[in-house]
Amino acid sequence: MKGILAMSLLVLIITGCSNVNDDKLKWFKTQNEAINQGIREGDLNKKENIIGKIKENGETFVFYKLEEEKKDIVVGMANLAKQDGKYAWYRNNANIGIKSGNNPSTPVSWDTETRSGKKFTAYTGTAEAENIPIETETGEVTPQINKKFGIYYYIEPRK
Repeated sequence: MKGILAMSLLVLIITGCSNVNDDKLKWFKTQNEAINQGIREGDLNKKENIIGKIKENGETFVFYKLEEEKKDIVVGMANLAKQDGKYAWYRNNANIGIKSGNNPSTPVSWDTETRSGKKFTAYTGTAEAENIPIETETGEVTPQINKKFGIYYYIEPRK
């Protein structure tokens, strides 16, 4: 019970603002420039905290790990919005705590919507092995794993 309470409090404390207001989006010629803007104005602190990118259904998603104290692990995700050949860092979800202190890791999934209106479900958690299966709405899949951080990530379109 304490672990669940600690994880809930961690998520509430860590949650970030979102980029839902399109007027505040900054557009760039390349995806890398948009990612660098997300790093400068966001929670990443450095490019090395990027867990990985996934392209799915015409959209690009960037998963990242926040700098946290102790043994907490907090993951965020942004969509690289595309318009008129330019890219923007678009984040409309709060950052998610997947591990709090010495408590066991918690697999997490959440629904998200891109700037273009496409809906997806994102999955993340810690990975103890190199090829772990996870259960999603569509069945069992093998997510991508960032070996440096020991974090898996996966995204699939919502039905």
